[in-house]
Amino acid sequence: MVEITYSETRNGFELKAEGHCKYAEKGKDIACAGVSTLIVALAKKRSIPTLAVAIGSDVLVMPKRGFVFKAMLRYILKSSDAFNAVCPYLIEQMRQYAPKNANIVLANLGIELVKPATKENIVYSNRLHSPLYRIDDIIRAFANFVSKPEYVSWRLVVAANGREEELLSLVKELKIESKVSFVGWLSPEKNKEYYAKSKIYVSIPCSDGLPNSLMEAMSAECLTIVSDLPSYKGLIANGKNCLVVSDEEIAKADYIEKVLQMNEEELRLNNQQFLSEYADIETNRRKYWEIVDELLQPCS
Repeated sequence: MVEITYSETRNGFELKAEGHCKYAEKGKDIACAGVSTLIVALAKKRSIPTLAVAIGSDVLVMPKRGFVFKAMLRYILKSSDAFNAVCPYLIEQMRQYAPKNANIVLANLGIELVKPATKENIVYSNRLHSPLYRIDDIIRAFANFVSKPEYVSWRLVVAANGREEELLSLVKELKIESKVSFVGWLSPEKNKEYYAKSKIYVSIPCSDGLPNSLMEAMSAECLTIVSDLPSYKGLIANGKNCLVVSDEEIAKADYIEKVLQMNEEELRLNNQQFLSEYADIETNRRKYWEIVDELLQPCS
């Protein structure tokens, strides 16, 4: 039995797969490369097959940082042997830099479904505290939400970490200290507990792929609020799977109440269908092993 593990903390991507002991016997390594020029360069130097994986900001944000970053991305994709993206929109973006006839496989790591518990009046957020994820905008929207008498019992739970001091200052300024909890970086099990008991999940980044956190929240039957991003087109829709909010609506900070007016049963059924198509672990694992098999075909 061999376990192939790749983790790139800068992009939050980790792939684990078990089996195919014949690969260990043949002394072959597989490099699953995210956006890391160093990894690709070292892989090429050692003649290790390279899989380029696009999960979001790697191909959506990186090229916008300037010529050097765009050149790095182009080098990575032109030098890779196989290609994978987690949603159709990222496939389109990868094609701008990958070899012309590249076969880009649509797959993600899938999720372990989260069993919902008795729901509490909790709004949950667990994205990083960086400007990209607009946690400050979530806090402002929550302040508006709980200012109404019928929602005064609600709480906002903010997981992950980053700009805590700045966000704590904002909470104090809005006078909602008693209603907001910063719980830090959580273990997977603790994260699942919050999904299970939270009624609402909010994720409104400026840019994203198809995050596991969103799919986990859907599986836990949270009412989900997401930003209007190209990567979601054709996958999830406003009113069908979640509440999709535009940048203008985010600026107005009055959207949280709207998700409570949606048909919960319809959302639940639609999200079950979506998750069965895109988030099944075994289905996605098979796709990755097909890539591995193809990369190692000369050695099998």
